[in-house]
Amino acid sequence: MRKYPCMKFFSIGIFAMSTVSQSAKAQINDFGARQRSDLAQPPVQDRPPQVTDDHEHLLKSWWGGRNWLMKHGIDVIPAYMLEAAGNVSGGLSQGAAYTGRFGIDLEIDWAKLAGLRGLKSHTLFVSNSGRDLSADRLNNDPYSIMELNGRIGTFVRLQFAYVTQDLANDHLQIGAGRANQSLFFDSSPLYCMFLSLAICRVPRALTGANPDGFYSGSKTNWGGYVRYRPVTPFYMQVGAFEVSRSHGGASGFSWSIRETNGVNLPFEIGWQPGGGAGERPSHFALGGYYDHAPVHDVYWDDFGNARILSRLPGRRSHSHTAFWAQFDHMIKRNTASNVGG
Repeated sequence: MRKYPCMKFFSIGIFAMSTVSQSAKAQINDFGARQRSDLAQPPVQDRPPQVTDDHEHLLKSWWGGRNWLMKHGIDVIPAYMLEAAGNVSGGLSQGAAYTGRFGIDLEIDWAKLAGLRGLKSHTLFVSNSGRDLSADRLNNDPYSIMELNGRIGTFVRLQFAYVTQDLANDHLQIGAGRANQSLFFDSSPLYCMFLSLAICRVPRALTGANPDGFYSGSKTNWGGYVRYRPVTPFYMQVGAFEVSRSHGGASGFSWSIRETNGVNLPFEIGWQPGGGAGERPSHFALGGYYDHAPVHDVYWDDFGNARILSRLPGRRSHSHTAFWAQFDHMIKRNTASNVGG
């Protein structure tokens, strides 16, 4: 097996309209997607836009325009992120590459806009540019060292579009639309604090034998989830997502179900103590999924032998499962406030 060593020169994240504060860091890879909770904050179902978030934005309140929009339930978050990396030895060749992404996240609180209590919509458009180092220099390494390598081009693509409805005094939340599991299940901002797709958004091992089943990043299909919080620190959730290789096509607007060949059913329970002023929060989660789409086994061939030895295709399986466990704890808080640590 040939190895492809590489060295990353640097990684830079820049928000075109905002500085990177603690909460922005938790959202940087999905450009403000509110469902990715800030590790330093108390657990919430779905944090609404706040006028007091001006300190996170380079242009502050947009001369009053952003404050006016948020008072009417509309939060527009334009952002730009760039990455640069280089391969200094091994691989197919040596050199560097740059990748950039511009995104516009539109978060709407329909209670403020139209009096529809508990209803929110979440939409993200992105446009990628540049080159992928793994494709150019490392023979398409499946664990790309650049997070922004997906669908590079000058076009604009729909990253996700879904709605959420809060019920039962915000103890119950239902979400559905064009999305992927990594937005809700086994999700942590910590995964994308390192420049690699091996774990960014979700660890690649979770995709198992079917990368079109439990998916993340720019891949979106029809799906939905139900999350219940009987008490604030504790939650349980289940979901159902389409298994299809389409993922919205190049534009993200190919929503046909003609290529659907199964359903992925994720589930998770979690406990999130702490997060208040002066506290050091923790996050515990246990989850998994059942995928009933047909796949090739990643280990066994048709004769019951290890594929790595027989070099034969994996045997056909009609379903598979996966499980995960997740834990993090804040060791030290910088201040008594909810800023970070």
